Amino acid sequence: MRLKTNLHLHSKEDEYDVLNYSIFQAIDRAAELGYEVLAWTPHRRVLCRPEHIEYAKGKGIILFPGIEAKIGGREVLLIDCGPEVEKIKTFPQLREYKKAHSELLVVAPHPFFPAKTVLAEKLEENIDLFDAIELSWFHTRDIDFNAVAAKIAAKHGKPFIATSDTHRLDCLERSYAFVESEKEPEAVKTAIRAGRVDNFSKPITLVQAAVFMLWLNWRPKTIVWKVIKKFKRAFKRLGR
Repeated sequence: MRLKTNLHLHSKEDEYDVLNYSIFQAIDRAAELGYEVLAWTPHRRVLCRPEHIEYAKGKGIILFPGIEAKIGGREVLLIDCGPEVEKIKTFPQLREYKKAHSELLVVAPHPFFPAKTVLAEKLEENIDLFDAIELSWFHTRDIDFNAVAAKIAAKHGKPFIATSDTHRLDCLERSYAFVESEKEPEAVKTAIRAGRVDNFSKPITLVQAAVFMLWLNWRPKTIVWKVIKKFKRAFKRLGR
């Protein structure tokens, strides 16, 4: 079977993001678009619960619980995991955890996107940890931060898998992967690790890229949220 797959999905339940759709709305839209596998990956926390998995199942979708964790200050996708992974803060800790949890799928998200929290040089330094490397939807014909990631994936024999890194539901239409697998969670992860992946990722225009970056960084709610977050940090410091 060819299963339409997205391993990088955000929604408004994420306290570290400002979005306008719920995980239920995201699942509904994904079902309309023919997705059969999703990983819900909020920032810093695992929010997926049995009711979310059952809701997705009712729509014909396998929903993996996941997290976009911060490991050594860099972003890493951990897929098919529980809330205990929130305590993992370093690459050595992740390495030990993965030894004891063979079910865990580890993906390198947008590793060379121009942001200080991406993996960058840490990707090759810790290449043994990664089951796959993300092909990010955010690329144009002239600007493609995926190029270096693609070379590293080829060099180390790692699967290169397209995701939508969904922060807006229209992203679901731009980039995804077909995974050749039986429709069963362990089989899907095995197929991804084996590289049985066929990617679709259509370049966006420079105008679309500019509009998205403006939207991502200058939304009124985002600015308010950033101010609130700074005050919370300040109060925590005062309370020590």
